[in-house]
Amino acid sequence: MENKPKFVQSVVCKDCDEPVELNREIQVGEIIECQNCGAEMEVISLDPLEISLIEPKAALIRYAITFLFPPLAGLTAQALSKLIR
Repeated sequence: MENKPKFVQSVVCKDCDEPVELNREIQVGEIIECQNCGAEMEVISLDPLEISLIEPKAALIRYAITFLFPPLAGLTAQALSKLIR
């Protein structure tokens, strides 16, 4: 299995079966979003090309980790630093 980026024109959405136009290089681990239904898919393999649908629960967890936890962690750190002073 090769991990170098690979140029891909399009893939078929695993949720709505519509083509997802890419026309760019992709790599393993990359997240692709369907322009038609909004489903998120992860690139599992490049040779052969394999993508996997990310379930809504996993997408929600990824969103929380990316956008919610960092600000909350920052607020917690600020509150703790004030208590320590």
